[in-house]
Amino acid sequence: MRRLVKWIVFLALLVGLCTMVPEVPSVRARLMAPLRLHVEDAQGDAAYVLAGGLPVMFERLMAAADLYHMKRVPRIVLGHNRSRSSHNFVAGEPWMVEQWMVGYLEWLGVPKDKIELIDVASDGLLSTLAEARAVKNSGGDGVKTWVVVSSPAQMCRVVLAFERTLPDRTIVPYAATELEYSSEFHHPMFWEYFKLLVYWTMA
Repeated sequence: MRRLVKWIVFLALLVGLCTMVPEVPSVRARLMAPLRLHVEDAQGDAAYVLAGGLPVMFERLMAAADLYHMKRVPRIVLGHNRSRSSHNFVAGEPWMVEQWMVGYLEWLGVPKDKIELIDVASDGLLSTLAEARAVKNSGGDGVKTWVVVSSPAQMCRVVLAFERTLPDRTIVPYAATELEYSSEFHHPMFWEYFKLLVYWTMA
């Protein structure tokens, strides 16, 4: 009986250690660091901004706008997202997610004719791979180098999906923020490692 109690206490401590220690920001940043790929002076023929919820998208769109204004990319490509979103009280109607994305880029000073929307099939766990395939199917006239913009913890998976889908193109990663400042910093990190493993075997 005592031995059983000791094992229960040991397992409880182990679970507590594995769940609480990674929540310490400095520890979490170190554990997530291998997921982040980033080229500070990234430049290319176009930037593709990976899809996500609006709070995360704003980070990514801001980074893409920076690339445009620094003359690192001449245009920005987004995936269509016709899901209904918040009400735009200036326009007097509810907007789709893609309208907010384009509107935000315009607000950041990116001309509308420098923003392109392409069709992307939603594919659940493999949605990043679906985006890479959509970029390939879009043709990407004149694009030899794609700068891919996403959240830092996703960059390893994004680069893997895009490099395997577009082997004849150069893929340059540009993380939207530092790890610690990302909206996704406290998202389940081991889930991202699991998805990376899935992509490694299926992409």
